[in-house]
Amino acid sequence: MNLTETQHRFHLSPTDLTFVADTLAGGERDRTGVLALLADPASADAILDQPALLRRVLDGREQLAISEFLYFYLLVRAVFREHGLDDPDLADHVAEALATYPEDCGPTEGRSPLPFAVDLFEAMERAAGAHERFYLQVRAGNLLLVASGLFPDHLRARAERRGAPGLRYYEECGASAYQRAGKHPLAREFCLAERLEQLGTVFPRSRRALNRVAEEYLVWN
Repeated sequence: MNLTETQHRFHLSPTDLTFVADTLAGGERDRTGVLALLADPASADAILDQPALLRRVLDGREQLAISEFLYFYLLVRAVFREHGLDDPDLADHVAEALATYPEDCGPTEGRSPLPFAVDLFEAMERAAGAHERFYLQVRAGNLLLVASGLFPDHLRARAERRGAPGLRYYEECGASAYQRAGKHPLAREFCLAERLEQLGTVFPRSRRALNRVAEEYLVWN
């Protein structure tokens, strides 16, 4: 995740814009209007919250040419709102964390692709400098949220099989990582302090909301 780039929903790809316009517009004139609204942050959130977009994603009758970010944003935004997490910036951050999860995990060298909290915190302690430590704090929060949100059964099984910590531990570690990052001087420089502290505060609710995303909307091979 590029920490200098935030509010990804205001910078959608051309194929994402085409998907939104095709779904919501009744004609070429309407299409121009939809695209104009999407270009304005003051109105873009209302456009992306239109139920027709989520319905088309969930319909499953066509292969959609949309980015992973927009796909996850529509799912996360809908479920987060049901859990009282109404800030679209939260859904934006989590959707980007989901979209970049595989590359953020890095090579697993035969181990589980799910992160071990102790490894993440050890990496923070070994950080070469303030910038790297901040990046690793945010990365740890993201990885622990996605792991506990999308793969809770795997973490429970790992706890039972190997005596590894349970979900509560992952919640506490993930919240702590976000809160540490939110207090870092670089968080203010990147205008992320409020967002990261918010992610730390709502980590348990966010995790449970992602459990619903995994259970109801995602199909695992």
